[in-house]
Amino acid sequence: HEAVVFAFGNGLNWRQRIPPLKLRGLEPDTKYEVEGIGTFSGDTLMKFGIEIELFGDYASKVIVIKAV
Repeated sequence: HEAVVFAFGNGLNWRQRIPPLKLRGLEPDTKYEVEGIGTFSGDTLMKFGIEIELFGDYASKVIVIKAV
């Protein structure tokens, strides 16, 4: 019912955008709260992913995802 995503940028230039991170293994019909982003269905998170902004080389971010 809960997951943690660790994103780490290696070799990124400042303001370089990374592609959306498509999640796997979620229940398609379950709603998930993505910390700091919003609520989405598992199907949406697996098909379209989440945008993660990392600024510069070695930037990182931790995102908690909870089923609601």
